Amino acid sequence: MRFLADESCDFTIVRALRAAGHDIVAVSEISPRADDAAVIAEALVGRRVLLTEDKDFGQLVYAEGHLTSGVILVRFPASARRELPGVVVEIAREHGESLYGAFVVIGPARIRISRPPRGGSDVTVPDATTPHRASPWRQIQTEIAACRDCRERWPAVVADPLSLGEMPSPPPDVEVLFVGVAPTRSAGRSRGTHFYSSATDNLRRGLFKLLASQEFGLPLLGLGLEDGNRAFHHSRCFFVHAAKARPTKDDAPPGHVIAYCASRHLRHEIPALNPRAVCLLGATHLAPTAVALLDRRIGGTAVIAQLGSWRGPVVLAPQPVRGQSSRTAAALRQVWPARSAER
Repeated sequence: MRFLADESCDFTIVRALRAAGHDIVAVSEISPRADDAAVIAEALVGRRVLLTEDKDFGQLVYAEGHLTSGVILVRFPASARRELPGVVVEIAREHGESLYGAFVVIGPARIRISRPPRGGSDVTVPDATTPHRASPWRQIQTEIAACRDCRERWPAVVADPLSLGEMPSPPPDVEVLFVGVAPTRSAGRSRGTHFYSSATDNLRRGLFKLLASQEFGLPLLGLGLEDGNRAFHHSRCFFVHAAKARPTKDDAPPGHVIAYCASRHLRHEIPALNPRAVCLLGATHLAPTAVALLDRRIGGTAVIAQLGSWRGPVVLAPQPVRGQSSRTAAALRQVWPARSAER
């Protein structure tokens, strides 16, 4: 079996599993001091069961809905540590492949195996040796989750990128693609949430309120997180971030960092999604991104732009927060007919 040992995991477990013939990698060996979201993404991309003694991973999986290839949470007191390596090896031998996608809690005299509602073994992670089996969208998201380029270039301003599964699958036909700036910073008030992970996200609330107005008419108000996501997608709208990595200090990464990240990943997402129109939400932060991607300035007046195989109208609008909704609406209505003309 394939395992990833978190830095909190007793290294005697690593040695015991290796001696038993298992493929196990330790975070301390490949990415010391990586944050929890990066660790769980690394395990998912590599289809490895994560071994940890950190209870925070339960929060990530159950409360925040991170996808996982499986987690084994070790809860052994000091008095029973001598038995620990043998217990883990025995669990791997007895349960084998059924550990993939499960959340397992083990103690000296108990083992509890459950299936997280959004994780589970039905999650298919593309194998590096068979990339043709994954959809273009899935391949792009896998590359994003594994990317450490921005963090290595600007470690003081950005952390690791969104993990695989944080962004939902897009609807089959995207008419308007909304592009925000970046997820929130993990140490900030919103604790790393973003448009698709929190019904109280400021940008989400502002955009849903605007789209539910009489002018645009989408049934988005009063819905919980998952129902809101479904209604948004049913209306053939989708959302992505220009910067895939969470900022570490400010509300958003610097403009040049956003533009660089977008040039690495958003450049491929837009042609893969093939929207009828793109609305950039962030008049200040995304102006450099528009130039980097499209080789031209984009403003509040929609223009026809081309990016790879994709061609369509693009407009730059302020985010519909803090009294900016009327300006957002003025920009959005220029591309909105492109999505409603064929209804």
